[in-house]
Amino acid sequence: MMKNELKSVLRNKSNLIYIIIFSILFVVLNIFLNVGRIIDDFFDMKINEYIKTASQEDSEMNSEKIDLKKIIRTIQTTDGKELDEEQKQKLKKMKHVQMIESEDTEVGDVSITINNIVIDDWKNCADIQKYLDNQGIDNYVDTIGMDEKIFENYKILKNFSKIMKYTIIILSIAILSVCCKNILKNEEENLKLLNILGYKRNKIKGMIISQLFILIFIGLICGYIIYSLLFLRVFNHYGGISLNLKIIANVIVMWIPIFINAKRLKLN
Repeated sequence: MMKNELKSVLRNKSNLIYIIIFSILFVVLNIFLNVGRIIDDFFDMKINEYIKTASQEDSEMNSEKIDLKKIIRTIQTTDGKELDEEQKQKLKKMKHVQMIESEDTEVGDVSITINNIVIDDWKNCADIQKYLDNQGIDNYVDTIGMDEKIFENYKILKNFSKIMKYTIIILSIAILSVCCKNILKNEEENLKLLNILGYKRNKIKGMIISQLFILIFIGLICGYIIYSLLFLRVFNHYGGISLNLKIIANVIVMWIPIFINAKRLKLN
């Protein structure tokens, strides 16, 4: 049955236009779903380059090696007070927190305590800092001499990427819905004929859903080939930036317009 459905779909030349649209949507959707990762990898490269240069300069001046990668992902409290046990336990249970270290230092005649909260990745420091700010605990991260604009630009681009991602998902669903609606409209005469010939409602619906699924699935395969050749290979092998195929997200986006149009379908 599926083989016959496939032949029927491919015989209709107008369906080729929809396959092209679905292929383009697949590529665009995957690019924007990966924008956040591209931003992360880009800023990781910039910061790692800076750390590498700074580490070389530091090793020439000092015999003691300093772990700059750890410093940049460590939040330090600045109020001079040691965190109480309850605060430590709450922080340790939080995602991304690896360890909490406390050290006493003398400032004149006063002894103060600095709490070092080590995070798994510098990009996650902002989330823990937000929590500390809400608790009224003053804190900062030593940026080891890097321009603060780098971190500000990262936050701006990361927030923008989230907005763009959800915008593209909504647009993709809308475009797919319109395409599915037009496909069904083009098949109205065939649907009426099947109804007259005595095909049951569920049987006709199954055939329609199969046709929509086949068209979108072919578009996804074509889009996958284009995406793999043009973007995965270029970025992963030459750009130093890793991209993934968002299979689950694509399947969800694909099924939503099919489900919506199948529910709206009215058969006399």
